[in-house]
Amino acid sequence: MLDFTGTGYVKLLARLKDGRAFPTFGELRGKPAPERFVLLRHDVDYSPATALALAELEAREGVRSTYFFLMSSPYYNLLSAEHCRAPARIAALGHEIGLHYDVEALLAQVENGDPTPALHREAELLGSITGKKVVSIACHNPSLLKQNPLAGTPPYQDAYEPRLISEIPYYSDSARAWRDNAVQALTAEALPPRLQLLIHPVLWTTNAPTRWEWLKAFFGERVKALAADQERTRLIWVDHSGVREHDRRVGAQDRSNDPSKS
Repeated sequence: MLDFTGTGYVKLLARLKDGRAFPTFGELRGKPAPERFVLLRHDVDYSPATALALAELEAREGVRSTYFFLMSSPYYNLLSAEHCRAPARIAALGHEIGLHYDVEALLAQVENGDPTPALHREAELLGSITGKKVVSIACHNPSLLKQNPLAGTPPYQDAYEPRLISEIPYYSDSARAWRDNAVQALTAEALPPRLQLLIHPVLWTTNAPTRWEWLKAFFGERVKALAADQERTRLIWVDHSGVREHDRRVGAQDRSNDPSKS
C-alpha cells in the first residue's frame, strides 16, 4: 500500500475512503471541515504529465484532490505547448488546481520588497490557464525557509493553515520516504478520522524500485531531452540562410565549431 507503485496507490485510496469525504482545499476556505475527511494534496514539483496520469487514476477511483502547480519550476513551463493543457485537464476531472509558490522566486521578482503582489500575479496567471480562479496555495519546500512571509496570505486557503497541518494529522511522502508516524497511522486498524496527505505524483508513476534509481532516471531523461534540443537547434542553425552566408564569408574557422564536423 505504501510501496510507491500505481497498484499500491489504488490500495491506499481504498484504505482512505472508508466513509470519508475528499474535499478540496478550496471547499474548506472559511468553512468548517467535515467530521471524517481526507485532504488529498499533490505538489507538482517535476512533471505535469505524471500529475495528469494520477488525476485520471483518482477520477476512476471516485476520489477528488487538489493539485498545486509551480509557475517558476525549473523542470516545466505551464506556458509551453508541452505542459499548458495539463492543469485544465486535471480540473475537468473534478480536481482543484492550486498554486505551489516558491518564496525565493517571488522575492527575486520584487527585489527585497513585499512578495504578495507577485503571489497574486502567479495565482491569476495559473487561473487564466485553467479557466478557474485559484483560491488555494501551498508553499514549496517550506522546511528550507527560516520564515515564510506569505503564510496565511488572504484571500487564499493556505495548505499549511494550522487547523489543517497541526490540529489534524499531516503525512507526506517527500523524498520518496515515509516517516514512522505516517506508516503507523496509515497501516493501523483504525485510521485517523481527519488527515491531510501529501502525495507527489511523480514518485508513484514510475517503475524505479528505489528513490536513488528514480532520481538517476529522472535527471537522465532530462539530459537526453537537452541533448535532443541541442541537435534540433544545430539542424536549424545549419539550415539557416544567415549561417550559410556567414560561413561562406569567414570560411572554415567558424565551420569547425559545428558539432557535426567534429
